[in-house]
Amino acid sequence: MEEHEIIDLLVGTPYKPLGRRLPEDGGLDCLGVVLETYRRLGIRLSGDWLEMQAHFHPIAPQEARFPDVFCTRMHKFLITGIGIRTSSGYLTSTPATGTVLLRQPPPGLVGYLRYRK
Repeated sequence: MEEHEIIDLLVGTPYKPLGRRLPEDGGLDCLGVVLETYRRLGIRLSGDWLEMQAHFHPIAPQEARFPDVFCTRMHKFLITGIGIRTSSGYLTSTPATGTVLLRQPPPGLVGYLRYRK
């Protein structure tokens, strides 16, 4: 699938805690947005964030592009949100918004990760 097709498919999806896969789960959380994006690109990832991190490496902000993962931190020691960097913004899901495409960097943005092929 192309970037715009994935964005069109996911934007508007309801937030669902532990939502990891569409349409089975009926919604996505922030990790689910990442998993579903990569699944649509033909890449299967574990649903465990700690396990998944072994497949990614940090990149500089200016290098970030689709489908790199962005990380947010609202707590001093924990990554509290993730999503997908797109050519037009930041794709993520929150309880307040469901899955949205943000045009500005999300609050607490701390870095970007790229999949190791």
